[in-house]
Amino acid sequence: MENNQTYVKYLTTHKVSFCIYLILYLTITVCFYPTTVLKDKPALPPSPSQAQLRSSPKDGTIKEFLLSLKILLTSIDYHLLLWSFGINYGVLTAVCTLPNQFILSHFPGGQEFAGHVCLTIIVAGMLGAVVFGVLLDKTHKYKETTLGVYILTMVSLVGFTFILGTKSTILVYLTAAALGVFLGGYIPVAYELGAELTYPLSEGTVTGVMLIPGSALGILFTTATTAVLERWGDVAANMVMCGALVLGAGLTAGISRNYYRLRANTLLGSSSKE
Repeated sequence: MENNQTYVKYLTTHKVSFCIYLILYLTITVCFYPTTVLKDKPALPPSPSQAQLRSSPKDGTIKEFLLSLKILLTSIDYHLLLWSFGINYGVLTAVCTLPNQFILSHFPGGQEFAGHVCLTIIVAGMLGAVVFGVLLDKTHKYKETTLGVYILTMVSLVGFTFILGTKSTILVYLTAAALGVFLGGYIPVAYELGAELTYPLSEGTVTGVMLIPGSALGILFTTATTAVLERWGDVAANMVMCGALVLGAGLTAGISRNYYRLRANTLLGSSSKE
């Protein structure tokens, strides 16, 4: 028995070491590739609006950055998007941080199953990002897509909450995949809406500021959800996050359709044809 426990400990240690070295290799590769291979920008601008931005003079100083920040923080539409994005990002952080606690209460000893469910959410999120990106490119319905994805995120989280109680692994995988599609797919959609609302400001500044409340709310939701989970259970914890998503959907609904980048692309495209 003692030898068996020693062997299990040996395997666990080596698996963890392998995972650490694998992650180290991947992060080094990811860091090396963009800094040495990728160019700062494509030779040809991807859109008329980007061509106009390149032709306009920029000094890239702290003063210009602070001016951009001031414009962002005085925009009502951007504030609505900022906090609705923060809520969604916070829920995503909590869901991906606490899968064990949610799943093990219904599937005792299912640590491996919990890991597979979390992997399903992440992979489905990558798929959702691609699908909704293509959808935006074809329709240019930025607010409608953002709001629709937000509502579907809430619906899928409610479904995931109550499907766990059925103890059906297939249904859990399916609802986890749906949750991942909408949670992960929302992020690039929100970034695009932010770029539309704030053009011609730097997209890097726009998305960077959006991540600040997202990271803060991620910590808050993870801490609060853990406390609710320990005291009242997983259903109550998930309902707290659903309530937050309802608030976020309300904020998203209040955003106006001021698509400045799309308008610039349309006007510049028409001018070039003439």
